[in-house]
Order: sequence, then structure tokens, then C-alpha cells
Amino acid sequence: MRTLTVFNFITLNGFYKGDDNDISWHRHGEEEAQYSAKAMKKDTILLFGRVTYEMMASWWPSPMAAEAYPEVAKGMNNAEKIVFSNTIEDPKWMNTKVISGDIIEKIIS
Repeated sequence: MRTLTVFNFITLNGFYKGDDNDISWHRHGEEEAQYSAKAMKKDTILLFGRVTYEMMASWWPSPMAAEAYPEVAKGMNNAEKIVFSNTIEDPKWMNTKVISGDIIEKIIS
């Protein structure tokens, strides 16, 4: 059996973003980098909604990500990725599959 791990940043009062989708409060530090690098060494499939996927796809393939977090960037870029979206048709980030339509039916079957 495989394991599903959720990796979220959330405030103590239950928010993951502020007004106007602000996430500037989030700081990916050394502890998170170590956790992420360790998690990326496994046979990993990353699951994303469209908004998170677009944010991740704009950062992890960049030279800045490779310089800041080389092991995490390598793992993120090499991992299989599934994005749930009815609008993305041709994902540019390598190893990405798009699931659209009735996603519950597609996951169950």
C-alpha cells in the first residue's frame, strides 16, 4: 500500500493564504528543505490543483530554485506530477499528467 502525505503550510489560526491570495508570509527554510529533499528521494507522485501547480511549475524548473534548493528542485522536477484541472491542456513541466472532467470517477476507476 502506498502512503499519501500532505505537505501544507498553514497559520496557527487555520489560514494558508491571506487577502488577495497573499502567501508572502511563507518562508521555505532549512527544515522544510531537508524534509522535502528526503521525501523526494522516494518513488513520489505529486498531486496538485491548477493554482498550486502553476505556482510550483513557475518556480521549481527555474535556475533560482536549483541554486537555492538543489536536491528539492531535482526531486520536484523528476517526480511524476498529476494536476487536476479543466483548463490546462498542455502542461509544460516535465512528467506532468492532467486529469480533468469528473476527477472522482477517474481516481476511483
